Amino acid sequence: MPLASSYIEQIRAVYPQLEIHSSELLIDGGQFSIVLFINEALVFRFPRSEAVAQSMARELVILAVLQGHTTLPIPRPIYQHTVDGLPAFMGYPLIPGELVQANTFASADDAVLKRVAAQIVGFLREVHGTPLDTLDLPQDETRDDWAAIYREFRDRLYPFMRADAQAQVTATFEAALNNAELWDYQPMLRHGDFGTRNILYDPQTLAITGVIDFGMSGIGDPAQDVGAISSLGERFMKHFFALYPEMLTTVERVKFIRSTYALQQALYALRDGNQADFDDGIQQYI
Repeated sequence: MPLASSYIEQIRAVYPQLEIHSSELLIDGGQFSIVLFINEALVFRFPRSEAVAQSMARELVILAVLQGHTTLPIPRPIYQHTVDGLPAFMGYPLIPGELVQANTFASADDAVLKRVAAQIVGFLREVHGTPLDTLDLPQDETRDDWAAIYREFRDRLYPFMRADAQAQVTATFEAALNNAELWDYQPMLRHGDFGTRNILYDPQTLAITGVIDFGMSGIGDPAQDVGAISSLGERFMKHFFALYPEMLTTVERVKFIRSTYALQQALYALRDGNQADFDDGIQQYI
């Protein structure tokens, strides 16, 4: 039995009226979820772990609040199934476009970069400006949250790391956690994983066509979004900050957050039993 069949059976058990003519399973298509394309028109995501399912439950709440309030298309879940109080899967119409890569706009002229930056900044302003009283969610990414991540790094990842790599991470975290000014920011709704793999574009026009995967979204630090989008390079970020100067206050936190990306990937992969992503994240530290 092809592996995709087990996921298709889950969908058919809940939505027997859905006619499935074709499917494509991307086992490695998502760090946190297994992705299944149905009829080249629908996307279904199945969480890899209970922790991911908990994040998906929050994601569904946030997507419901954001529907109709963003200029760029976002997932519109029309299929979802819950088991024991947690999502077993969610499904939504496919948003057209290809995944933006770090070099997608490397050769684009300034006019294109400015237009793309305007689309991205417009979207972030809409998300960041969401009234927090519309969301019954706790705040993430406080100093205490980062202190907890630091403890997890020490407890779970340091055993895999070189001594000098441990010392470097320790110095970075100790400096950040002891800098009270670094944590003085206004919490906002942020995407949380606003990197190149979650932004779609039209390769013909180079226009952004949508934003996907709100699994890390929540109320927290907008520096998370700035840090992720900065992978598009310095030329792009000049236009970004010109259009969104309020985010210049995040620069120091962005440097700190970006320094933790690989270890965060390794930590979450260790949690979810994803050996490939763990190896990729921990590689530079071993």
